[in-house]
Amino acid sequence: MGQFLEIAERILRKEGTPLKPRQIVDRAKDDGLFSDKLSGKTPSQTMKAKLTVDVIKRGPSSRFVRTGPNTFYLRDLLSETQPTYTAARQTPAGSDERVITIAGEVIDKAGRFQGINRSWRPYLDVFLKGDHCQPVDRMTAEQDESRKQLLTYILVTHGI
Repeated sequence: MGQFLEIAERILRKEGTPLKPRQIVDRAKDDGLFSDKLSGKTPSQTMKAKLTVDVIKRGPSSRFVRTGPNTFYLRDLLSETQPTYTAARQTPAGSDERVITIAGEVIDKAGRFQGINRSWRPYLDVFLKGDHCQPVDRMTAEQDESRKQLLTYILVTHGI
């Protein structure tokens, strides 16, 4: 368990009540548990992130539990009557970036491969004919298994 989580456990156990990340950090600073190196510019945001990730990744095996919005407690100190809280998952805003995609069947026709292939010309000729290349919103491209994103790689060699 990381330092932030160890500190959170120590403070929550000492206080015996659910706390918000800022309260945990303030009490930890009062107890001298944060060094300047550890605390950084926004320790309460870091504490919130560490606790949130632990609760999400470990689920019921996490030492921590949410008892309200932005409020955390120790699972083993939670009373049977005390409610838990499940926060709505935040998803990042979709990217407005567009990427070039090609139908998977066109790639198969040209000869699908993995790794490095120095024979790029046949692929270029096939991909650029007709309307095989289509710009698509990145988020759509990430979900569409029938199309593949065209990624360009350049390998510079000398003396080969």
